[in-house]
Amino acid sequence: MPDFKPDMMNIIAETDRLIIRELVPEDLPALRKISSPKDREKLGETEEKLLQEDFFLAYIRNQYAFFGFGIWALVLKETGELIGKAGLSPLEEPFEPQDGTDDAGDILELCYHVGTEFRRRGYALEALKAVLFFGQKELDVHRYLVRTGKNNIPSRELIRKLNMETGPGTENEVTENETSRPETAECLRIYISNP
Repeated sequence: MPDFKPDMMNIIAETDRLIIRELVPEDLPALRKISSPKDREKLGETEEKLLQEDFFLAYIRNQYAFFGFGIWALVLKETGELIGKAGLSPLEEPFEPQDGTDDAGDILELCYHVGTEFRRRGYALEALKAVLFFGQKELDVHRYLVRTGKNNIPSRELIRKLNMETGPGTENEVTENETSRPETAECLRIYISNP
């Protein structure tokens, strides 16, 4: 497998202000910097592991080549600074349809995290629109799971701004009995799909 070099980075999408690209080994310090201890308590299992060097390096060597998607770096075009990450991830648990059908179909988890100092500027919305477009056009996926804190109103509002349809029973609370991670017990699972 070739080494990752900045001139070999695979760009997934460009928006007005962002470059969305595959992660490279040099991104780890910046990812750690934008992930405050408070943020780390809320990260999903894969996102939390991405901050560990061994997992991070294995992830970028294998994830993109095997699945064709993953968690990507969000980089400001203007400065080249890594400000967050967003992308698609296979579900860590079995999916049970929320619409009363037996058809689980293709569903991916929509993941995102923007560093605290870069929030409330529209970067997450800009990035997620591009990620969803990639999911639809490149992977033919139209349904997603988003996890967010029950009291994370900005994140819930962001999901609403994506103009995606939500299914019946979409905001399912996760109780401590449903997760092996007590710190994520106060979260919601929100199922969204392209209209």
